[in-house]
Amino acid sequence: MAYLDNSATTRPHEEVLRVMWEVYADHYGNPSSIHTRGLEAERIVRGAEEVLADMLNASPEEIIFTSGASEANNIAIQGIAKAYRRKGKHLVTSTFEHSSVLETMKALEKQGFEVTYVNPKANGMVSVKDIGKAIRKDTILVSLMHVNNEIGTIQSIEEIGRILGPGTFLHVDAVQGFGRVPLDVRRMGIDLLSLSGHKIMGPKGIGALYIRQGVRVAPVLYGGGQGHGLRPGTENVPGIRGLAEATRLWEVHGEEWSVRVQGLKEQMIAGLQGVGEIRINGDLERAVPHIVSVSFADVPGEVLVHSLAKEGVFVSTGSACSSKHKGSHVLHAIGLDERFREGTLRVSFSPMNTQRDVEMFLEAIGKVVPLLQKMKRRR
Repeated sequence: MAYLDNSATTRPHEEVLRVMWEVYADHYGNPSSIHTRGLEAERIVRGAEEVLADMLNASPEEIIFTSGASEANNIAIQGIAKAYRRKGKHLVTSTFEHSSVLETMKALEKQGFEVTYVNPKANGMVSVKDIGKAIRKDTILVSLMHVNNEIGTIQSIEEIGRILGPGTFLHVDAVQGFGRVPLDVRRMGIDLLSLSGHKIMGPKGIGALYIRQGVRVAPVLYGGGQGHGLRPGTENVPGIRGLAEATRLWEVHGEEWSVRVQGLKEQMIAGLQGVGEIRINGDLERAVPHIVSVSFADVPGEVLVHSLAKEGVFVSTGSACSSKHKGSHVLHAIGLDERFREGTLRVSFSPMNTQRDVEMFLEAIGKVVPLLQKMKRRR
């Protein structure tokens, strides 16, 4: 089996599973309880805040834990809109953001907010100049992903952070970049940042939101006082510990892992050159090593995914959150020709992948693609 759908989710690292089991077995207290068991659990949560803060160059008090990045995106965007609506009701984002950002923006439009959607260039880059043109006096938030989850392009977040004036906040969806691309929230001018555990060999059901000290975020959920009053409910202590351990592993091994994964990416792209008419999407010079978006002419993508799965190779057509809906809004946003758009695969690696996984993928592609193209021509 070759599992190459790591942008959708990664297999948890064995060290992550080990520390989580220790929490489940030995540190099962509620962090809000004042007895010894509760204090043990609270120390785990506080320790995890320190690990994430260190990775981002933030303060532990600026980290809150969520169920994942989709929840973190919702809290950040809705919370800023609600807190600063008297200062302005204009927000800026791009047309190829994650659905948890785009759907939240649409919901706010129904509440009287105005959103400007900036189109990326054909290479998958959002122009800093275009963002600058979109900003108005009443703009309270710019929300952009650091790394596009389908084509892997790294956006110019630091440059965008520099052009924002006082009163306009920058929210970054860092799901695909966290751990893999250096992130310094202070230097980059980031006010809010969302991340997820299961994209970095951590557990599912856990994420985090960084909120710069001094930024007001109105609650969109109500209950207990956990998560600085923004994310009520008993903390997922095993998940939090697992996220912290995954973060620690990336901090220690990230550079080595990135070099290894970049080698796999280059091996795959080189091997694809003999497989008919293809397109590699995005800007390869400004892209993460773990994502490759490749389009095959005149091939139905979903059929291709299922055909590869029968060969023991697992990839996707795009974001797992939108793969069951018709078409990719990311490929549409970059203007990819429809002839190639339909036959696009997202291949995504983790440090657990090997050269043999790439060889299996190339063998399967060489077998399946010509067959599907022949079947389509007959129709």
